[in-house]
Amino acid sequence: MRTTTGKPGAARRLPGGEIRSGSGTDKTGRPMKQGASAAERDLAALRLVGMPAFVLEVDGRVRLATEAAAQLLGLHCSQIEGRSFTSLHDTASAEQVEKWLERCVSGPGGPVECLVQMRLPEAGRLSARHQACPVAGEGGQLVLVQTARVEAAPTPVLDESSAGAMSLLLPRSAFERQLRALLADPVRSTSCLLQVDVDHFKVLTDRLGSAAGQAVVEFVARTLIDELPSHLVVARGGIETFLVFLRDTALADAERIAHSFCRAIRGTGPTWNHEALHTSVSIGIIEFQPRITSAAEALYAVDTAVRQAHESGGNAVRCYQWDDSIIIRTTQAFNELPRLQRAINTGSFVLYFQPIRNLTGPPGPAAGELLIRMVDETGALRGPGTFLPVAERYSLTAAIDRFTLRAALAWLAANARMTERIGYISINLGGQTLCDPAACDWFEKQVCAYPASGAKLCFEITETALIRNLAPVRGFLGRMATLGCRFALDDFGTGFSSLGYLQSLPVDFVKIDGAFVRGCDEDPRARTLLAAINDLCHMLGKQTIAEFAEKPEILDVLRDIGVDCAQGFAVSHPFPLDGLPAWLLQSEHAGAPDSIRSASRCG
Repeated sequence: MRTTTGKPGAARRLPGGEIRSGSGTDKTGRPMKQGASAAERDLAALRLVGMPAFVLEVDGRVRLATEAAAQLLGLHCSQIEGRSFTSLHDTASAEQVEKWLERCVSGPGGPVECLVQMRLPEAGRLSARHQACPVAGEGGQLVLVQTARVEAAPTPVLDESSAGAMSLLLPRSAFERQLRALLADPVRSTSCLLQVDVDHFKVLTDRLGSAAGQAVVEFVARTLIDELPSHLVVARGGIETFLVFLRDTALADAERIAHSFCRAIRGTGPTWNHEALHTSVSIGIIEFQPRITSAAEALYAVDTAVRQAHESGGNAVRCYQWDDSIIIRTTQAFNELPRLQRAINTGSFVLYFQPIRNLTGPPGPAAGELLIRMVDETGALRGPGTFLPVAERYSLTAAIDRFTLRAALAWLAANARMTERIGYISINLGGQTLCDPAACDWFEKQVCAYPASGAKLCFEITETALIRNLAPVRGFLGRMATLGCRFALDDFGTGFSSLGYLQSLPVDFVKIDGAFVRGCDEDPRARTLLAAINDLCHMLGKQTIAEFAEKPEILDVLRDIGVDCAQGFAVSHPFPLDGLPAWLLQSEHAGAPDSIRSASRCG
């Protein structure tokens, strides 16, 4: 829900004239008392999700600072609160910040941004972006400032050997050729495969930028070459991934080598802009078995092992266990690929629709998300959990995205008389589509062919797709927004890394991940966190949609804390898109009909 920040003492006014006092937590994370000021609620939300922020008096003194803001500057909150905000900046930026604050206090009340240099201990400097807006405080107007680090592209401190280490690695294509040769040999020696992943790489690049991430990758590459026995084959497996082939090596010896490397690299790392980048890795191992017949199968298994290492917290080694259940699951995944390719070639998919209910006012036009099912060779429907992971692994999601858009546009054209009852239809997009300029051209052309359809479409993108592909995603959103399309950020809250970007992107809706919604009716802590996330999204001017609202009691909690919309079984089970006209007609009189809800449970 788009919000505005008013003059001193004003509460947030939502479209339609509704006044919401909000909810949140105090400094300790406890639920706030009723009537807490907008500044208190907003700062509490920012504290809870670890976002750097300050609350300023109108004279520029810092009243409050989040722990994340203090950490960003290498200080304690007590060293910041009470000081002039300009004193936190270098001489060149201080005057700029003073004028910027005056403009914020006396301006119309919208967000105001500026780029500055902030002081760090020992004469260091931090490039930062401030965004400020006036908020209501107990004694009058205050200023809420959100701060984000801006990548200044400094040069990492690396020795020449680290900088050149990448050239010593085998390309992945050459590595896979060696792997295929091994698997084709009828007489195999005992051998193992390692996958080495840099831990928390996305967090690092979100905080310091891609150049800092590259510095860490080069450091790990150099350490691999120095620490591992010289006869081992080391290759680049991905952006932050390395592959190591251990010929004539038993599993126990491979584990010993992997643990030794973890210990060697833990807590070390390059220096970046006066900051030591402490590094750790997660390692997955497989021992080649006679049942492994393809390089793809071996790489799939070792990737599964390294994911388990990541899930255990990182800095860990995990071996792939070749028990019967894992073999069955791996085989099923590979069997799914030709089935999926056939479905893409023949268009053997069916779209389901799951309604999204407005919780803060009259129902209004219907809205919902399109969910895809695959029709297999027997005519049975297969859920997305069986084929979407395979599509992601083998870069087939773009084809599924195109099918979904074509089908949605065809449905809107065939049901033109029903479209005034529809607010929007939401379509999920993968990173492969968002990063491909040709796909963007294709989507734009398709929507232009149905001029009235743009305003009825909402594209959902995940936090992961946004963070890893910010520049192309920004371009895609900008082009589609000119056609009237809307956008939702999906699975929000699983990383919090997109908060800094969320303000500058044309995202209309934030879908709060179900992990924060389930149990909110029973666990006060879950309710507190959910309320803080909701308040933070409102502060950024976004409407909120709670996913996995599976019980009426959860809907009651969502209404109470002011979540705008809900999606889940408590609203409606998914049903075939062809059933939407009947659902629309019947819901005008008595809500979503029970008959359709019951019939849709198979979806």
